[in-house]
Amino acid sequence: MKITKRIFAFLLSVILISAAVPAAIAPVVSRADDEVENAPRFVYDTEDGSLISESDRAFLLSKFDSISETYGFDVVGMLTDDFMAYTHNDIYYNDIEAFADDYFDYRGYGYGYNRDGAIFIVSLEGGYWHISTRGYGLTALNDDALEHIEEVIMPYLRSHDFKGAFSAFADECDDMVAMAKEGHPYVMPKAPFNVLTSVLISIAVALIIALIITGKWKGELKSVRFKDQASDYLKNGSFNLALSRDSFLYETVTRTRRASSSSGSSSSHRSSSGASHGGRGGRF
Repeated sequence: MKITKRIFAFLLSVILISAAVPAAIAPVVSRADDEVENAPRFVYDTEDGSLISESDRAFLLSKFDSISETYGFDVVGMLTDDFMAYTHNDIYYNDIEAFADDYFDYRGYGYGYNRDGAIFIVSLEGGYWHISTRGYGLTALNDDALEHIEEVIMPYLRSHDFKGAFSAFADECDDMVAMAKEGHPYVMPKAPFNVLTSVLISIAVALIIALIITGKWKGELKSVRFKDQASDYLKNGSFNLALSRDSFLYETVTRTRRASSSSGSSSSHRSSSGASHGGRGGRF
């Protein structure tokens, strides 16, 4: 009987270990759909092959793959001649934000149930760019992070150094996702308190004190009283108006300079697939 119990216990242990081992070695996260497992994370779709060399494209693809698989967070880049040339389900795009959202969604990018990731798209026609985030991307690449990334990539875009722009984007995603997973999402540092600020504050405080003192002095002037009408200051019969007319002298025109480029901060919105996205974009 004891031998039978031992054999039964041994067989039960083997069964439990066999079930646990595959689960232990299986990947924790996977991309959204096995059918798009091979969807490239760097897409180069331009007629001018010289904008980014073949070797640089391979470098960017390897970099995007490495960061994506390290964190389970898809980092995707795309350089195209014109995003408006694309269609999906008879949708013609004239908004790069909608295009970036849909390209990420319908190409199957994103890890896990929430489709965690971010895509950076640059369209040469019109000089448009946009970063779209989904899932954990809304946390890791929050408003402050996206504003910082814009500051980093814009010099590269304006000089048409597209390899530099995509490489910088990947590096920033690497840093931002790592910080967020450690529980410290990126926060834009506040401007340091400098000498000029101190001087301006001192002047403002001095003006406030001066106004309080002069206001007190003004209140002590009991001999002077305000008159509602100008005629109250005239003696009866001392003024006779012989001629009256209105003359236009001048006008003042105020002009406000129109910004040459646009840029919007990240906010949560719905794509055509119904998914929640964040992002930031503009023109360079």
